[in-house]
Amino acid sequence: MMVELCLIGYLFGMCVAFHVVIGDLVPEIIGELFGWDADSPRLRSFCLVLLTFGVVLPLCLVRDLASLGSVAVISFVFYAGFVIKILLHSASHIIEVGFVDRLYLWRWDGALRCFPIFSMAMS
Repeated sequence: MMVELCLIGYLFGMCVAFHVVIGDLVPEIIGELFGWDADSPRLRSFCLVLLTFGVVLPLCLVRDLASLGSVAVISFVFYAGFVIKILLHSASHIIEVGFVDRLYLWRWDGALRCFPIFSMAMS
């Protein structure tokens, strides 16, 4: 029973971390692409509902896990493209003189919101 409860807590934390990350990143990307207000709660809600019922739910209902191999490749390509986009976007700031002085490795504000992401990554 304890193992089941720990597994439920782990999976719930992973779902929360996924939705926090998606809820923060996707509206910014869509807002930048289409020129919409990225801070709109309606856009964030729309993105979360669309991704939950359009991506997460169908993947959860797949019976044959071997068919998820192509999804893993697509996910890897997406993350690689996202990392490249972030590196290209931040390259001009990184090469500036005094970049290290403005670099924060840790900020306490927002730590509670990031706790599910850290716990998922550590486990």
